[in-house]
Amino acid sequence: MSPYLPDWMPRALAERVEVFADRASWLLWRSEGVHRVGGTLSATLIGRSRWAGPWDAWNAAHGTAEPIPVDAATVSAGQWWEPVIARWYAEHCGAEVWGGLAVCTHPVLGWAFGSFDGIARRDGEVGILEIKTARSREGWAKHGTLQATAESDAVAPLDYLVQIYWYLTCSGLPWADLVVMFGPQDVRVYRILADPRFQASLLRRVALARQRYLVRGEAPDLDASEACVAAMNAIDRSGMVEIGPEVIAAAETYNAAKAARVEAQKTEKLAKVRLLAAMGEHSEHVHTPQDGKPRRIVWQTGRALYTRLQHLPREQNND
Repeated sequence: MSPYLPDWMPRALAERVEVFADRASWLLWRSEGVHRVGGTLSATLIGRSRWAGPWDAWNAAHGTAEPIPVDAATVSAGQWWEPVIARWYAEHCGAEVWGGLAVCTHPVLGWAFGSFDGIARRDGEVGILEIKTARSREGWAKHGTLQATAESDAVAPLDYLVQIYWYLTCSGLPWADLVVMFGPQDVRVYRILADPRFQASLLRRVALARQRYLVRGEAPDLDASEACVAAMNAIDRSGMVEIGPEVIAAAETYNAAKAARVEAQKTEKLAKVRLLAAMGEHSEHVHTPQDGKPRRIVWQTGRALYTRLQHLPREQNND
């Protein structure tokens, strides 16, 4: 994939695309902007990401808590696979693909940008190419080459869909092909169509969250996320004051929650031993009900002090 813009890229898009010589300059551009928001951060700010939330974004911009570490090995593996999957997509779908370290800014809002994996021309039309690798098929439609909008049933995890619609919003392109590889024998292509009404709503929500959490520095609402706990732990506390009703109420709630957790753990342990007793000497129990969907209960012992109980639908071979 060439670092130069192809002649088939729409001029209105090409004028808003900036290409970088290396990853360091790309990262520098992202950090120098005034609270720039890309696809991943857009889902984070509105609480639609599986990996982070508003408190993570707030901590990164204003907080003193250490950021939650990222699995660098997983990120590196995904980046290694991207050019391979892009070549597969080009050959499999008969598409022309351009990609590189580049960003596309929104035509009006300079802080909004997309840093997608590529631009594709397929069947004479130009759209976005976004590539993912996934360990689990949970949350993904079983078959690729679907055409979906925001009103359709989910074809991919929500944070990925938000990311795609953010890219469509910033680029103005009519579609995106989301290519996901679960393994060498299972690569799927999902066609995501632009949805102007949903994208306008998404842009408003992200803009409001950005203004509140990043620009004005207002703390998000308290939640149970690790980032929120880290932010509360990072507060510099000293001295002593008279206890107030708010602190008393919070302490009582916390103590009640701890007591409920202890009881829940006891209930869980009792349920586990009852299940083990019912399973007897067999490590795997399989049942095929009338609906034809087999289920299994498996007790696995991997090493000392490590056990795992699974109660899962058995995956079909083509999943």
